[in-house]
Amino acid sequence: SSDIAHELRTPVSNLMMQTQFALAKERDVSHYREILYANLEELKRLSRMTSDMLFLARSEHGLLRLDKHDVDLA
Repeated sequence: SSDIAHELRTPVSNLMMQTQFALAKERDVSHYREILYANLEELKRLSRMTSDMLFLARSEHGLLRLDKHDVDLA
């Protein structure tokens, strides 16, 4: 669980720092755009981690439904 906390804290910290940097003073539009793109990447990372954690939690509690079907290997 400490690994999970660390994995979540890193992107959240990055988002906070980048946002504070953006708000610290006036910047040109291209600077804001760079910050927003970086924030978007961190948000995507958080979204993937959240999905992965939900998948693991469901699998640990037997809540995943597997659809089994035959596959022709020839």
